[in-house]
Amino acid sequence: MTWVSNAPIRTKLITIMTLTALVALLMATSAFILYEYWAKKQDTERQLVLIGDIISWNSSAALAFNDADTAREMLAGMQTRKSVLGARLYDKDGHLFAEYVKSGSDSSIWVEDDPVAQVLRRTPDFAQMSWLELFSEKIASLYRHYISDQTGAGEFIRYGQRLAYRDSYIHYYKPVLLYKELIGVLELVDDQSELHAILQAFYLIAAAIVILTAMAILFVSSRLQRIFSEPLLALMDAMRAVSAKKNFQFRVSWLAINRGSRFSSAQVPTNSAI
Repeated sequence: MTWVSNAPIRTKLITIMTLTALVALLMATSAFILYEYWAKKQDTERQLVLIGDIISWNSSAALAFNDADTAREMLAGMQTRKSVLGARLYDKDGHLFAEYVKSGSDSSIWVEDDPVAQVLRRTPDFAQMSWLELFSEKIASLYRHYISDQTGAGEFIRYGQRLAYRDSYIHYYKPVLLYKELIGVLELVDDQSELHAILQAFYLIAAAIVILTAMAILFVSSRLQRIFSEPLLALMDAMRAVSAKKNFQFRVSWLAINRGSRFSSAQVPTNSAI
């Protein structure tokens, strides 16, 4: 950074103050952006789960009575949510029962996996778990054993909802249960477009705040540097006057020296360094 070493004192002071404030601002903004992304992502998942709960509850009768037309009408209600590209309802054997695909979407949004396998609760791999995951699993098992009334409720233990991220899509799998018996599986596909729209607007606002704040920091630092540079310049002018004119009657304002505090450097910079 040769240009900093050769820069005038004013430029050095402004650069130091501006960079210090900008580093603190960028660190705070980065932390806020990461938190906002995590919070919005969690909110999107919660909304998808809520929609899936409602549809799975209402579609249990259609599955039980093998009414595919009613099931398709319920899935078509997903067109009110722009980010949902498709919804599928499978029977208990994993065969397609009813389907809704948003206009403009194609079959590439689907993943040809066994839907029943997606909602099966997997046996935990304790060897791959962290201490926090092991602790959470232990608490959950104690709750199921001592508090929750699950004696004989095999289906409640065996099946559970699942969120899977594939490419840019969220696949939500929800078991459809009737009297704790699996009668079908619901799959929703969300492209996260609403999440991306919210985050894009947030990023633009954050970028504008950073730019405006940086300009304000630059303006304030350019004014604050005078507190140090002006007394120093006044003292240097006095030293040059004494050296050149041998005028030992020259005096520097006490107020100027006091504002500049003490100067410990033994060398006096030249005009080209200021």
